[in-house]
Amino acid sequence: MISYEEFKAGVATLAATNAMVTIATVDGDGNGILTGTEIDDLYHLVISKAKQWNYSVTDDTWNALKAAGAQANSENAAVVTMLEIAKFQVFAGNVFLN
Repeated sequence: MISYEEFKAGVATLAATNAMVTIATVDGDGNGILTGTEIDDLYHLVISKAKQWNYSVTDDTWNALKAAGAQANSENAAVVTMLEIAKFQVFAGNVFLN
């Protein structure tokens, strides 16, 4: 059995890996962060995948996800970093668990 600390480290590793893949997918200028249309591209990618999978959420869940995004990216909304994407994934996971 793994400890709580090992579990947290595993979740953090998965979130960071997913965030790196996300950056690599939509970072058009290759600078390691998302800005401008790259942020829009990420949003549209996520929405299109959700539609492909026939996935939908309630208004309350959507609002909670938007709040999770704002919490993860609280310093400069014009820039999205790998760390902020990883934080959002953890915060969003908590939205679905609660």
